[in-house]
Amino acid sequence: MCGVEYTSDEFFLESAIGEAQRLEAKLGCTVNSVVVDLGCGLGRLAIGLVRDVGAVPFWGFDVVKEQISWCRKHIQRHHPSFRFAHLDVANARYNPKGTPLTKDFRLPLPDGQADIVYLWGLLTNMEPEHMPIYVAETSRILREGGAVFLTAFVEEDVSSVSLNPECYTGYTNYECVGPLHVVRYEKNFLFSTFRQHGLNVQEYSHHVGRHCNQSEIYLRKQRVASPDF
Repeated sequence: MCGVEYTSDEFFLESAIGEAQRLEAKLGCTVNSVVVDLGCGLGRLAIGLVRDVGAVPFWGFDVVKEQISWCRKHIQRHHPSFRFAHLDVANARYNPKGTPLTKDFRLPLPDGQADIVYLWGLLTNMEPEHMPIYVAETSRILREGGAVFLTAFVEEDVSSVSLNPECYTGYTNYECVGPLHVVRYEKNFLFSTFRQHGLNVQEYSHHVGRHCNQSEIYLRKQRVASPDF
């Protein structure tokens, strides 16, 4: 996954634990928090949570079937509170033969199920028209007051969406080739999509990600005020 540093088991495990500690420190994750990882890959976050938090109620989703199979074999089999499911939806980079994604798409989770939704690197390699669908589903499955962490390529004073922009030569530490290698969003455009779905930006840090200069964004689902009688 990602750059050459992730070929190191030591780096992978260190980053896994670091992400689990992020959820604890920034999002209030405990052993009782329901965590949903969209784009879970090879279960990096899950591995960190196993090591640092414990038997968290966890759902991991990804469009790459082989990675889900690996997670089921090496994580879910030994830690049954961690569950993984394949989403056979189209992605030009990772699952080009998948089912086309429509606005009727629903994750197999009920409304308000999750305390925390995690989207590390998901928006960075996704068809732009899919982004608001996933944002809507993130909001739907998240309880009121629930938290989101995500990374994205975000800049000001650029087009609303840019695919593999030429000005990003050197933005990653590996050559950008093929579809959806870098999907960049204009800040106000992206943040307005969050607001449309009741997700308020709590913290935004530009180019602070330890990998690829991604920006880090923390969101909170807006609580619905109780009516006055």
